[in-house]
Amino acid sequence: WTNDSFVNAVGYRILAVQADHGDAAAADLLVQVADAFGRYEDATPLGDIADGLARLGLSKVAARAYVLAFTRVRGWGGWVDFGGRDRLDSWKQADRIDLDEALRTLRAEVARSVGGSSYGGYGVTQSVISALAVGQGPTTSAAAFECWDAAFEVITARLPLQEPPRYEYEPPTVLAGQAEVDLALAQLALSSIASQVETNVEER
Repeated sequence: WTNDSFVNAVGYRILAVQADHGDAAAADLLVQVADAFGRYEDATPLGDIADGLARLGLSKVAARAYVLAFTRVRGWGGWVDFGGRDRLDSWKQADRIDLDEALRTLRAEVARSVGGSSYGGYGVTQSVISALAVGQGPTTSAAAFECWDAAFEVITARLPLQEPPRYEYEPPTVLAGQAEVDLALAQLALSSIASQVETNVEER
């Protein structure tokens, strides 16, 4: 199968199911399609399927497809289970089209990843925080900080680091305003760039 033939075949089948049985059945079929991809297989066709559904105005089904394109395509060159910052465009599309369906699907995908193996998923928390941080509404931004704080509590309970951290995170005692949110996102972007530069230097 070529990518186009696969996307067209699956897309037409989803349209037929949606026409006969509604959005919920079509969305469930999408999950089955996503499950057919192995853990390390290339699942990028899910994004093409989502684009087609969005063009046809199937908002709820398209939102789920975009989230699956975010969670099933591995990020960081295949090192993490969720797409992370590599696939944030897919999440942004889902957030824009139908935020409720996007969040519902994201919750299900987190549960699937964590409960699907003895070691859970790698990079899931970071991907979720990155996704919520770029969400359109204030609710998702607040949720991003809540996830960050919850992750911090887990990390502090793990074995001590081999060396002292250069920067120690302290959860805020009051809710952050928009200025603080903007500053945090800017620092996140800069740290990502600096980390990549440091990695490239080490490789050389």
